[in-house]
Amino acid sequence: MLYGIESGMTNQLDEDGESALREVTNIVGSSVVNVFSEKTGIAIKPTVPTIVHDYMQSILDSILVVHTIVNDYALVMDTEFYYQDDKVIGKLLILPETESLKKIVKTLD
Repeated sequence: MLYGIESGMTNQLDEDGESALREVTNIVGSSVVNVFSEKTGIAIKPTVPTIVHDYMQSILDSILVVHTIVNDYALVMDTEFYYQDDKVIGKLLILPETESLKKIVKTLD
């Protein structure tokens, strides 16, 4: 609707729709990361959101390879954006280093 497409007329985002969703995700994700940072005292730098359409394991494998992450754990948050009858679901991944993840989990427990 932001770009003039009537609600329910498509079930797939175009380039403009993905850009708008990345911006909303950036706002929400940054807010979540800021809360984690405030609660734990750890400086956390978010990356620009990416939209990927694939199986979760394939997505994680490519992230781990590209960023040479040796961690076996991540914080995964289900996300759902609703507007009228439309819904976009996804996952917000936070992939901190092992010691940082332990501190985050302990602090938020």
